Amino acid sequence: MDDRQLVLNLMDLFAHIDVDGDGNLEWDEFTTYIVEQGMAREDGIDSHQIRKYLPSTVEDTAIRLSVIDKIQYFEELDKLAAIDQNAGVVKLYSPEFQLYKEISHPDAQFISTAHLSKYHMIAAASTDQHLNFYDVNNGFKIARSFRTPCTMIDICYSQKTGILFGAGFNGTVYCWDPELIMEHAVLDESAPFEEESKSTRWKQFEKKKGMIGHTDMVLSLLEIPTLDSIASGSVDATIRLWDIKTGTTRKELTGHVQGVRSLAYCTDYRFLVSAGFDYDALVFNPYVEKLNFRLHGHNAPLVSVQCPPGTTQIITADVQGFVKIWDIRTFACMQTLSQQESHQVKSMVFMPPHRRIVTAGYELIAYDYEKQTSPEFTDDAPIVSAIYNHTLSSFITCSGNSVKIWSAKSGQLARVYTNLSETELTALCLDDRERKFIVGDHSGKILVYDYHNGAFMKDLTSHSAEVTSLVYCEGDKLVLSSSWDSTLFVHDEKVRPDKMSEKRIVLRQVLNAHSLDITCMAYSRPLSLIASGSSDFVLQIWDYERCKLEFSLTGHCAEIICCTFLDPFPLLCSADYSGAICIWLVRPHPSAYRLVTSFKSMLTVEQVTSITSMATRYDDVLNRYYLFTGDDRGEIRTWDLTRILQELRLEPIQVKANKYRSVRRIVTVDLKQGSFEDGDASIQSNHRRVKHAQPVQSELLPNSVVRQIASWKAHTDTIRSLQLITEPLSLLSASNDRYAKVWSLDGEPFGTLRQGSEFAGSSWTFPLDVELQRETKLNAADKCLSTVKKMEVEALKPVKTPRSMGTANLQSFPTVETLKPEELVDDGYNVLQDLADLERMLRRKEDTPVTSKRNAPKVTSSGYGTTYVPPSKGRTPRR
Repeated sequence: MDDRQLVLNLMDLFAHIDVDGDGNLEWDEFTTYIVEQGMAREDGIDSHQIRKYLPSTVEDTAIRLSVIDKIQYFEELDKLAAIDQNAGVVKLYSPEFQLYKEISHPDAQFISTAHLSKYHMIAAASTDQHLNFYDVNNGFKIARSFRTPCTMIDICYSQKTGILFGAGFNGTVYCWDPELIMEHAVLDESAPFEEESKSTRWKQFEKKKGMIGHTDMVLSLLEIPTLDSIASGSVDATIRLWDIKTGTTRKELTGHVQGVRSLAYCTDYRFLVSAGFDYDALVFNPYVEKLNFRLHGHNAPLVSVQCPPGTTQIITADVQGFVKIWDIRTFACMQTLSQQESHQVKSMVFMPPHRRIVTAGYELIAYDYEKQTSPEFTDDAPIVSAIYNHTLSSFITCSGNSVKIWSAKSGQLARVYTNLSETELTALCLDDRERKFIVGDHSGKILVYDYHNGAFMKDLTSHSAEVTSLVYCEGDKLVLSSSWDSTLFVHDEKVRPDKMSEKRIVLRQVLNAHSLDITCMAYSRPLSLIASGSSDFVLQIWDYERCKLEFSLTGHCAEIICCTFLDPFPLLCSADYSGAICIWLVRPHPSAYRLVTSFKSMLTVEQVTSITSMATRYDDVLNRYYLFTGDDRGEIRTWDLTRILQELRLEPIQVKANKYRSVRRIVTVDLKQGSFEDGDASIQSNHRRVKHAQPVQSELLPNSVVRQIASWKAHTDTIRSLQLITEPLSLLSASNDRYAKVWSLDGEPFGTLRQGSEFAGSSWTFPLDVELQRETKLNAADKCLSTVKKMEVEALKPVKTPRSMGTANLQSFPTVETLKPEELVDDGYNVLQDLADLERMLRRKEDTPVTSKRNAPKVTSSGYGTTYVPPSKGRTPRR
C-alpha cells in the first residue's frame, strides 16, 4: 500500500469517526465509534443472517445397505461424491440426489476423492495404498494409477499451484506433480513404480532438524491460497500450516484435546475453523497462531465444519445429526437443525451454487437456504423512499422496518439492516456528510443509525403520530420533521447521545401547525423558509429561524400531497390529490405569495393523475429549469419551467453569510392557542392573523408558460420517491410496486435494484465513473500529504529567539563557559540561576508581558548597547 492509498484510507476512517463533521477528532467520538462497531457486530445487518435454512424438498430415495462414510462436493462438475462404508464404490449424485455414475474398485475400499479440474480427472485414494485417476470425459474409466508410500486418509488438489496433496496414515503429508503423473500411463493398479525419480517425482514433506511434524495419522487437508499454505489436521490433536513451496512448517495450532477431522477457512474474515472428536469447533487466526474462540453447543463429536463463501456463516455437524449455523462476526449460534429421526451422521458438505447443506449417514438429507419470496423485486414490501449516496457511491432503500444498502457500481445488494423499528418506517433522509441515515416510523419515533454498519446511534424527540417527512438542513446539523399530529419539529442533531440529558435537542417546535394532518414538508436553505402541506388544503410558509408563520396559501381545493422549493429561485411548487400543480412566489420577491400559474397533470384528455413526488434541476449554464414529477399511475413527467424565470425576470438567490443568523434559537409556537415562546420568554402573539391567499385568485402568468417535454411509464403503482442524481446525471424512483429504478433524464433505464442473487447486476448500466471518483479522492489525499510535508519542513527549521527586550538576545549574555569560577557566585548571588531565568524570559513571545521574579536580573538597553544588571546587594540571596 503506497502513501496515497494509506492517507486516503485514514481520511475515510477519520470522516467515519468524526460524527459531527467539525474536522476535530474528539475522545468521545472515538469511544462512540468503538462502541458502535461492537453494536454492529451484535445487530442483524446481513441478509445471510436474517433468513434460515429449511428442510429441502429434495429427498434421497435410494435404498442403502451400508452407511455413507464420506461425502464430497465437486463444484466444477456440480456433483456429489458419496463413499459407502466397506464398499469399493464411489457414487456420483446430481444436486437432486439422482444417481449419475458409479466408480468401482474390485479389490479395495475408497477412502477419499478429489477433482483435478485442469486434467478432467477424479483422483481416488484406496485402502490398498493406491491413487487411481478416472477420466471424466471417458466415462470415468481408470486412466492412471500408482502406489503410495502408505494409505492416504485424505487427498486435496491445489487449484493455485496444481499440486496434489495426500494425508498419510503415518502422519506424513505428501505431494505429487500431476503433470508427471499424466505422462505415465500405468493401468495395472497392482504394479507399483520402482523408481521414484522416474515415476511421480513426489517428494515427502520431511521432518527437518528442529521441526516436528504430526505424530499420528493425518485426517484432513485444506488449502489456504491467501497464505500459500496447506493446513493439516491430525489425530495428535494439532493443526499444522505447511509452506507449499518449501514443505516446512509455518505454524502449529493447538487447542484440541482429541483428533482433528475437518478444516474450513473463511477468506473474508481470515479465520481457520476446525472440528474433530471434541464437542467444540475451534476458531483460529492463522496469521498470529492464536485460538480466537470455541464454538460450544454440540453434545457429541463433530464430523465436519464448513464456511460457505461470501457469507458470514460457520456450519458444524455432529454424529447425532445436529447441524448448527454460527455467525462468524459474533460467534453466536443463529440456528440449530435436527433430523426428525435419530440417524448417525458421518459427513457434511455445503453446495455454494445451491446454498444447500447436505448431511450423509444412512441417507442424504438436505437443508436449503430460505429463499426470498420475491427475488426479482427490490423488496418484499412497497418502497417508502430511495436515496443515492454520492459520498459512498451507494443507494439506500427503505421498506417495512428495514433498510437496504446497494452498490452503485454493480447494483447488487450489499447490506441489510432489519428490525430498525417496532412499526413500519415512513420517512428517510441522510445527514449532510452522508455517513448516517435517519428514519421515522408510523408511531412517530425518529431514529439515527450509522450508514456503514447499521449501528443504532441515538433517537430524536418523537411525535405522537406517524412521521410524514424528514429533511436534513445542510451545514446547520438540524433535522426537520413533520407528522400527522400537526406538529413541526426542528431537532438539534449535533447533540451526542451522552449529552442529550444536558441539552435540549428540540430547538423549535410548532404545535397545531394545521387543523388536520401534515402530509408533506419542504425546506429552502437560500430562502430560509419551511413549507408544510396538509389535508386541510392549506400550504403554510414558516420562517426557518423563528418558526414564524409567514403566510397561509389556500389556493388548493384538495389534500396537498407534495411540495418543493424551486431553489435557488423564490418559487414554491405544490401538488394536490386532484392533480393540480401550483407555482407560487415567495419572499424576498416583491410579489411574494402570489400564485404564478397552475396546471394539471393529464393522463388522457379527460383523466388527471395525482402528483405524489417531485424533483427539480436547474441548468445554470443554459439558464433552464426543469421539474420532474411522479404520479399515482407510475409515470414520470418532465416539465420545462424556463419561461417562468424569463417572464418574471428572476435571478438566483445565493446563500450569504449572516453573523446575526441564529439557527439554534429555541422557539415554541402553538398556532391554536396563539402563543409564542422564544427562549425563556413567553408572550402572546396572534399568529393566526396572517394574510391568506384567496381560494380563487388571478394568476400572474398563463399555464402555457409550463410545457411538458417528456413522460414515460416507470412503475405500475404510485411513485413514492423521486430524486435527481447530479453525478452521474440521472433520476432515482421508488414505488409501491416494490421496485427502485434508475433512469436517464430522457427515460432510458439504467437498471433496477433486485434483491435476488440470481438477478443481481442484471442489465445494470448505471454510468458511475469509478476512476474519476478514485482520482478525486486521491487528489484530496495528495493535498493532505503536501500539507503534512510542509509541516515536517517547518518543524525541522531552527527556532528563532525573539528579541523581546530591545536588542537583547541570548548570544549577547555571558554563559557558563565565558564566566570564571569565582564569578559564578558573588555574595550569595547565583549567576547560574539568573542565567536560566533570563533565558526563559527571552524565549517568551514578543507581545507577551514578562513578569519578573523577585531576584531576577534586569536588562537595560541604550545607544551604547545592552547592559546586564544583577540584583542589588542586600536582597535575599538565592539558595
